Amino acid sequence: MTGFASRLAAFTTSPAGGADAVSRGDGPGHVESPEPQDGVMSGEAGSERSWVAPRPPVNGRWAHWDVACGTGAAAPTPAGVEVRTCASFGPLPPAAALEPLVDGPVHRAIYLDLETTGLDVPGAMPFVVGCLERAEGLAEATTFVLWDPSDEAAMLEAVVAYLAARAGRGALLVTFNGLRFDVPLLRGRCRRLGVAEPPEMDHLDVLPHARRLLRYDVPRRNLSALERHLLGHRRSGDLAGARVPAAHAAYLEAPGPETRHGVERVVAHNLSDLVGLARVGAEVARIEEAPVTLGQAVGVARRALRRGHAHRALGALAPRFFAEADRAARLRPELAADAAFVLVRAYLATGRGKDVVEARRIAAWARRHVPFDPRPARLAERAGRSL
Repeated sequence: MTGFASRLAAFTTSPAGGADAVSRGDGPGHVESPEPQDGVMSGEAGSERSWVAPRPPVNGRWAHWDVACGTGAAAPTPAGVEVRTCASFGPLPPAAALEPLVDGPVHRAIYLDLETTGLDVPGAMPFVVGCLERAEGLAEATTFVLWDPSDEAAMLEAVVAYLAARAGRGALLVTFNGLRFDVPLLRGRCRRLGVAEPPEMDHLDVLPHARRLLRYDVPRRNLSALERHLLGHRRSGDLAGARVPAAHAAYLEAPGPETRHGVERVVAHNLSDLVGLARVGAEVARIEEAPVTLGQAVGVARRALRRGHAHRALGALAPRFFAEADRAARLRPELAADAAFVLVRAYLATGRGKDVVEARRIAAWARRHVPFDPRPARLAERAGRSL
């Protein structure tokens, strides 16, 4: 571990680091600053500052999440790395809200999001790493910003130290597509630069759950689309994710106030992603626990069957199927066919004779209403032959 990471240890191992008073905007070193344009940080590099997301109503909705943050002088950094803390987000769901997605207690959650130079995992470099810690009485984000690529190893060591301290407290790592992107990229960059890799942690990737549960309800399931559908929140003025690499490249090519402004917009985008992930994750977990549409119930039943919980699958899907299947067969036949197939599987999985009869009844319904899908009938026929 470098000297920088060692000096940073006290900051990264404490949920309430030395910068906390500044980040809350109530410490003796806090300096009031005017509300910045586009939700970007004001002030020069290394100074204590306050960032407040702009809040003009856009079509009756706030342009950004209600977030206030700042940097803290208590975290010594090399010239090319900056560490910021934020501790005011408006209401956030508790970590325990995620429990339906992990089937166990969650007392502490670390939401992780990376902004990188590209989407190619082997070659991309992270230049903003955001972590939002949520626990009882605690909601604090720590953002690591890499201004000089030559200091990437130092930034990675600081991120690893931060995660290692929380892993020791049993934190759940929460990401959005982190199983395929964020975590492999972070580990790969650590290996490439000879930095100790992040610790093993229980990991919840919200995206696969959102795809499973909202396949029929939300056409696009990126984070901003889920915010609109589940939370009624529409981002305005946020930097599009596709423009993140260009903002970083522009700063490296010509460092200055204008290009730095672009990177500050990336930092603001990252913080919005973290807050959005916390709120979307809680809503996806709520759907897992109590689905309200036929499509959601199909998603819940699929997971229950994979885990060997046939009765849970029936309890989630059967009421919705009997209430909505006829209408779905007319308006959304693919959903109706999928629901019939999963419901037949659930009835057969119980191993009870009366449920085999019910499975055959559902298969007969499928033959009449969704004849293009032979799966329910074939499954019921095979089960009948095996009796």
